[in-house]
Amino acid sequence: MFAMPEAIIVASIIIAVGMLLSAWIVARRLSAKSPVPIQSFPMPSVLPSMVPLPPEAFPVEPSGIPVEPETSLEIGTPVLANWNGAWWRAQVIGNERDGRVRIHYVGWDSSWDSTLARGELQMDISSSVHE
Repeated sequence: MFAMPEAIIVASIIIAVGMLLSAWIVARRLSAKSPVPIQSFPMPSVLPSMVPLPPEAFPVEPSGIPVEPETSLEIGTPVLANWNGAWWRAQVIGNERDGRVRIHYVGWDSSWDSTLARGELQMDISSSVHE
């Protein structure tokens, strides 16, 4: 049916597809068991100094206290920000005219700073120390 070189190519393709399918299944199972989806961590592609991140830089449980349109958010106010399905500690670094809030993720480089709608924020009532 196939000559030897063609058979090797066909077998290689079958093995490669099997490996990709297996990796996909394992990744789905791992993310299903994790309370926070694996792909949701905003890990930079390269950590220059490879210094471990502080505990404040990881996802936390939501407080359940939403930031309402009338909630006063001064610069430095600790909040929780919803990013990709997880809640992260953050600090207010600015308020936009359209009502959105500029935040800095605690423990992360300023390149991760974001502007979010108030509906994506909750009040951070934890007793932890913020940067």
